[in-house]
Amino acid sequence: MADFTEFLSRAIQNVENARTMKGKKPPVRASKENLVALHQQVLLKHTKDNQTTGQLAIHQTITTLTYPPCTEPLSSLQRISLSDLVLETVHHGKFVLCKTFVEPDKAVGINTAVEDPEGNVDMLSLYNFAIDRDHSNAIPAGIVIAIKEPYYKITAGGGASLRCDHPTNIVHLDVEDPIVRQITWKSGTCNSADDKQKTLSSEEYKLEGNAFFKQGKYHNAITTYTRGVASNLSSSNVVTLRLNRAAALLKVERYEAALDDCRQVLECDVGNEKAIFRSAKAFYGLEEYEQALVKMQLYSKVAANKDEAHRELKNIRDRLFEKQRGIYDWNVMIAEAKKSATPRLDHASYVGPVRVANISNEKGRGLILTQNVCKGELLLCSKAFEICYPTETGTVIYINTETKLTDKGAQGMLASKIVQKLLNNPSLAKPFFDLYAGQHRLAKIPPTTSTPPVVDVFWVADICSMNSFEVTDSDLNPREDERNAFRYNHLTDSASGLFLMPSYINHTCLGNCIRSFVGDMMIVRALDDLPAGTELLMSYTDILLELEDRQSTIAKHGFTCDCKLCVLDRAESKDMRMRRQTAFQMFSSQTFTKFKNDPSGQLEERINETLSVINTIENTYEDSNRKEFQISLCLPLKVLGTMYVASGNTEKSIRTWKKILKIHEFGTKNAIWTVCLIPAIAELCLMYYMTAQTKLGQLLLEKLRAELTVTAAGDDRIFLVEHREVFERSCNFFP
Repeated sequence: MADFTEFLSRAIQNVENARTMKGKKPPVRASKENLVALHQQVLLKHTKDNQTTGQLAIHQTITTLTYPPCTEPLSSLQRISLSDLVLETVHHGKFVLCKTFVEPDKAVGINTAVEDPEGNVDMLSLYNFAIDRDHSNAIPAGIVIAIKEPYYKITAGGGASLRCDHPTNIVHLDVEDPIVRQITWKSGTCNSADDKQKTLSSEEYKLEGNAFFKQGKYHNAITTYTRGVASNLSSSNVVTLRLNRAAALLKVERYEAALDDCRQVLECDVGNEKAIFRSAKAFYGLEEYEQALVKMQLYSKVAANKDEAHRELKNIRDRLFEKQRGIYDWNVMIAEAKKSATPRLDHASYVGPVRVANISNEKGRGLILTQNVCKGELLLCSKAFEICYPTETGTVIYINTETKLTDKGAQGMLASKIVQKLLNNPSLAKPFFDLYAGQHRLAKIPPTTSTPPVVDVFWVADICSMNSFEVTDSDLNPREDERNAFRYNHLTDSASGLFLMPSYINHTCLGNCIRSFVGDMMIVRALDDLPAGTELLMSYTDILLELEDRQSTIAKHGFTCDCKLCVLDRAESKDMRMRRQTAFQMFSSQTFTKFKNDPSGQLEERINETLSVINTIENTYEDSNRKEFQISLCLPLKVLGTMYVASGNTEKSIRTWKKILKIHEFGTKNAIWTVCLIPAIAELCLMYYMTAQTKLGQLLLEKLRAELTVTAAGDDRIFLVEHREVFERSCNFFP
């Protein structure tokens, strides 16, 4: 973490230095030849880095200025030459007309070089742009673009470059566009690489689009079909091209555009099979299952393939059953989630007996219960609005010098994916932008009603910062290993997801509901019997962290947690907490690291070191006369129990696991859940059986099974899946 803090400090200093150039022109402008050479060097370096590491290289991206997207039409803006741009400035009311002259490169953003009609050249970096497709096709060499309200800045290397964070600020222009035609280019006639397309016949458009579709190049197919539709074609050809384009649009999840194509086909051919079927699929993609059912029922009446229609109808009815009743086949969902490293499950969201309500001026909105609920009752099963997995991002560090926030990998990429989702389907903007984005956004209205749609990237990023969740296998029953147990900062390599309804749940370290995950589905269950009108609360942070670290995690939300744990922690002196934290950090960086690297080596020494740390932590609690929530002991005790097992000392191992259960107050109304609890119970059960204490093991397991109603599936099935093999191999414990 220190490395990132230092990097952030350097980035902030660079910003301060850059501000001295605000409003000035760069002292030297690069020639076209120099830009081409520089671009090629960077391109070769990125290629070499990726080949050397065998994966995407580590990159950083630094945001030094947040600014809104342009909401004005291009026709209302005034053209400005590249030579008239000034540094560290967003040029409001202006646009740059330019054409690309190199093939693009991509690290985090897309980098290219552009030339304006006067022959001036500059580098251009595009962020959050066309992340759902091959960047080389998104902005190839030779196309003409307009950059609305261009932002001109000093790069990290000290040069000058255009930067565009908002994809809607980039407008692709055809060479026949009036804005382009009225311009004389110093470099000669502005010929597009796609000019040859204008001579194609309708049949050629269709065949070329179909060829792209079969190759999986759906964006190319959409572009080709669109050119065909825009040409003066007969109505029959337009119908075919629209239907084909709808099929391609479904593939890239542009469901609303696909619906529009299907509607226009149905206006002239009300019984068109393909249009009805693709309408149903588009509604399904938008999770509008009632509309999908209507369309698919209509399709089943006209379809030649009745089997396909019946399969699709069953699928839609299954989703409606989940959505309306909150009943899921958990075994199927768990199996589906395990099939992929990046699971995106085909299941519906369920909203149980909860509603959004205004809680207080400090908290804002929250979720309250509309009826009495029992412990373990399903309150929400929410499919991720968007999710990003670490294997999909490479290693990227995102630095924002204005907010002082640092994100890594999946969490940083999540906002870009949501921007693309909102551009693909603008109707999704309203429920998303209803989420809290920080105090500075409260009195403002996001630009969500423009045509074409405009999305404020930085507003999206603010919402993600306030509402995203780290997605694990399960917060209650993790396949936890100590490599992750001590990795306590937000720069982890976990998946990051945005879930709409759960985002309204406010924080307390000791919540009355708890979340877990199956794939990209978040499951929220009640931790206790709760009466109607109760506000749902869950922890935004790991309660195993010390007070200062927990407060740091929730600081951006602008409130102070007053749960019992935080009150107890604040009652202690800061020196006491620091003693505890220092002991734990020394243990995790030294003793634990040695044990992890060599689990069987020097066990007696490792055990003594761990006992010393535990003794130090226990003394801090004794010195402050604190009896409850001694949770800083949990992780060292968990490791100690594992060491005793490795050394063959089952008696001490049993005592250690029992101590963990006591700290968690397991089996009582005040029980708390951490990542240490279930592994400790599993190990204790195993030790009981290995030492012929069968009855104690059975009683403990039955008590655990009763408590597991709060886990994802509402019962013990996940626990059984995770631990059955170990128990069966050791003691034939499970039936």
